[in-house]
Amino acid sequence: MIKIYERMEKLGELDKFIEMREPHQWGKAKRPRLFEIEKPINPVRTMLGSLPAYLPLLRRPKLEEE
Repeated sequence: MIKIYERMEKLGELDKFIEMREPHQWGKAKRPRLFEIEKPINPVRTMLGSLPAYLPLLRRPKLEEE
């Protein structure tokens, strides 16, 4: 608080420091925003949907170690 006062004193703006202002009306703010999800994601269905791509990788023969 002291640094703010000293800085405003240096800038010659102490009258703004003492002046009382009305609080900001946050009711008009655009944030926080609400997002609407059209279709919820089902994680199990998403994982099962990618399973056919992984099956060939699981079925390949193991490489012989040298």
